[in-house]
Amino acid sequence: MMRMQNTVRSQKTRALTKTCGHAAAPCRSFAYHRSRSAAYRMAGFALAIFLAGFLKTSACYVHAAEPNGGLPSSVPQIAGMIDTPQPNLEDDIMLIHADPSGLTPVASVPDADGTPDTVADPAQAQALRAAQEAAEKERAEALAAQAKAEAEAFARRFTCSVTDPNGGILFGYRAPQDGIVYLFLPRSVDLSSMEVLCAGNILGTSRGTWDAASGLLSGAFQKSGDTVVITLADMEVTVKALQSDLPSVQLYLNNTTLETVQKNKNIKYPDNTVYLTDADGTALLSEINTVEFKGRGNTSWQKYDKKGYQIKFAKKTAVLGMDAAKKWVLLANASDDSMLRNMTAMHLSKELEMAYTTDYQYVDFWIDGIYQGTYIIGEKAEIGGSRLNLENEYGVLMEQDSSFYAEEDYWIYDSLLDTQFSLKESVEEEDAAKIQYAIASFQQALDRFLLYLYQTPADAVDLETLSSMIDVDSFAKYYLISEYLLNREANHSSFYWYKDGEADVLHLGPIWDYDTCMGNEDLDANEYYASIHNTMMNRLLACPAFYERTAALKRQYSAAFNGLTDYVKKTSRKISSSVFMNYIRWNTLGGTNPKGYSDFAGTYDESLARLTSWLSVRRKAFRVQKPVLSAVPDAAETLMTVTTPRTGGNLRVAFWSVENGQDDLQWYLPAALEKDRTVFAIDLAPYLSKGLYHVHLYDVTETADETYTYDLTDGTTWYRFP
Repeated sequence: MMRMQNTVRSQKTRALTKTCGHAAAPCRSFAYHRSRSAAYRMAGFALAIFLAGFLKTSACYVHAAEPNGGLPSSVPQIAGMIDTPQPNLEDDIMLIHADPSGLTPVASVPDADGTPDTVADPAQAQALRAAQEAAEKERAEALAAQAKAEAEAFARRFTCSVTDPNGGILFGYRAPQDGIVYLFLPRSVDLSSMEVLCAGNILGTSRGTWDAASGLLSGAFQKSGDTVVITLADMEVTVKALQSDLPSVQLYLNNTTLETVQKNKNIKYPDNTVYLTDADGTALLSEINTVEFKGRGNTSWQKYDKKGYQIKFAKKTAVLGMDAAKKWVLLANASDDSMLRNMTAMHLSKELEMAYTTDYQYVDFWIDGIYQGTYIIGEKAEIGGSRLNLENEYGVLMEQDSSFYAEEDYWIYDSLLDTQFSLKESVEEEDAAKIQYAIASFQQALDRFLLYLYQTPADAVDLETLSSMIDVDSFAKYYLISEYLLNREANHSSFYWYKDGEADVLHLGPIWDYDTCMGNEDLDANEYYASIHNTMMNRLLACPAFYERTAALKRQYSAAFNGLTDYVKKTSRKISSSVFMNYIRWNTLGGTNPKGYSDFAGTYDESLARLTSWLSVRRKAFRVQKPVLSAVPDAAETLMTVTTPRTGGNLRVAFWSVENGQDDLQWYLPAALEKDRTVFAIDLAPYLSKGLYHVHLYDVTETADETYTYDLTDGTTWYRFP
């Protein structure tokens, strides 16, 4: 089955419109898909070389298409339906404007310098973008090769390392931005008594005792931040020791290398060693040759050099006060320059008393003696007694995910939401028939709920009936968290649902993946997303009963929302020493974010200022949204009347069926402009297919250079039943 694109549209397309193509939807609403991926065990002898951690793996910058695009390039000024052929704009980012004749859609792809190259055929524009991405990748690879050559040349002249109490070797790292060699040290190392093994044509040192026979430098460091200048025959080298206030996790690979691991996130490598040291230097954990290790993440794995990982202990193990379990994840937060967004979201989830919130702690992380930066170690979103405690044999944890579902063993397509759900965890792990039955039970419960929601007039939807199908508060709280923090991704990926057997209702949660939100992409603090773009939430919020319950919960937990700025400030002080080390190791501040949203802040203080400022504005601006766009068909379903209280501007309605992608998308001008509302009339005769339809309201502005901007102001859906 082809991968389906999600039906969420960009909040503000402005002149920069993100578009994508749509594969045909399956003809049935429920189907099982079982795929197997072969597991290959890759073994090799681990060769530890000085400064290996400096060598960055070239990231593959894969463009993630923004769902549900395909906006027209021009809007003829005629009444009623606007019959404009739609270009097939697939998987690209384009500027949409009109050519001088005003007739032919023209797609432009900006050059590296920001100057658009006009290409009449969108396919040519896509090819041009692919060529630009290939050139960018080639440049990145060339820079990485140059950096590798420079690091190897320096390492032939000087190296240094420290042996920790466990016998592990910690390698010095020469930062290309300042030329200083940094010794990033875990809490297990006592700086005042440590000895530094140095190699090179060394003539003397500015501090400490240098023993040329053994190559050991002792007594040179007393505290974090101390430096020593080492004089060689042909140069001087500054060595600085750094140690943060966070706990330390050290991983040593057995019969493989990090470079090999990073080639495929899905391959699991057994028999590795993990040491955990508390912030006060106390040894907490020593697991020798028993730990499984693998990569994790989707977009983050593809786009960032600092990557996420998963470890699995041989037995359930407690970590830093968190409940014992086998699997633990190490999240890199590479797309978040503050490294605070995930933790802030989890904090809010706990404050709102969600049934289950994954727990995390900040740590410094090393692999094979090479410092990897500031991470959070914590619970994987999974079923378990100390995690999501599902007990029925048909209990399942499902992820709504339109992007990466095909990588999972089991996934389903749901036509009522026009999206995929993949099975993340099930109580029954071995019996395939029971697993399939559990998924079928989830699907049936989902469709029962959605059919009630679609078929029942909004005013007639009541909490008692809803509560027989869903955990109302979990839905309301999930909306509040994702909407308040403006996490666009939480509405179409990393969107978790669960159900504990046939007798249980549907629940939302736990929340997951909040590193791209709260202002570090293209939604500002006055905007809204879930209430417009999330089809289900839009329908729920249009129901007075659900809206009022959600608004009541927002009032009940107002202190939790109001306290987020203070939480961010407090947590930033806690991790500051580790952050300082992280941004020496990963010199990304001031650079471009590979996800394509806002550039990284120039300094860490600036990243904090951006985040706290955004939260302050959000606290004042946020209101629980009640959709006001109404789309009501007549009894024969031949004419639909669309009304909005918005007046003025240059309003247009876009209408299309999910089943046909956007092949049948049409634009409509107002049929009537009244004092307190605008009315549109949609002829339903051309739309005969059953299923979900989208109705979106735009304010369309034509600028002097004939560029059209499309400001999506509201949206709703309609379902044509057989």
